[in-house]
Amino acid sequence: MKKFTQILLTVAMVFVLTGSANAWFLDFEWGLGLDGQPIASGVPGVQFTTTDGFDWHYGDINTGTYNVTSDNGSSYYTGSYYMGGDVFAWLGTSQGNGRIDFLNKDGSYFSTGYCANSSFYLEAYDEFGVMIDQAVGGNNIGVSMDYLTVSSASKNIAYVEVHDSGNY
Repeated sequence: MKKFTQILLTVAMVFVLTGSANAWFLDFEWGLGLDGQPIASGVPGVQFTTTDGFDWHYGDINTGTYNVTSDNGSSYYTGSYYMGGDVFAWLGTSQGNGRIDFLNKDGSYFSTGYCANSSFYLEAYDEFGVMIDQAVGGNNIGVSMDYLTVSSASKNIAYVEVHDSGNY
């Protein structure tokens, strides 16, 4: 069984491009990747990396290799981690902080669903590495999926980092 860390499930982002705001929702159900394949730069406008430079990976619960329960009622192993849909993004079995760069460096907010076995952190940074906003959620394993949001009135989020307080 794979050690499972459900780090990113759903993402809503607003970018200001040429004076107009564009919000979009990313749920990984688009068939952008296959189970275990790296996400890398497969999503236009963002770059998925970790602080160690490794790729995020697609996970598909239909493989039966993850310890999850989805909102459609599918459950595998103990089903301790909750998620929406069948496809998700995760950091693999031994990654550190997950990082998502906004290539235009002009995000105004970022929201994600999570399920973690310890405290979970979502942090927004500007292009100089200065933290703009932070949201922290508690352990919710075996309960449900929760959501966190960070924002910037200045529309200057260059990247976000996600991580938990354990090695999960």
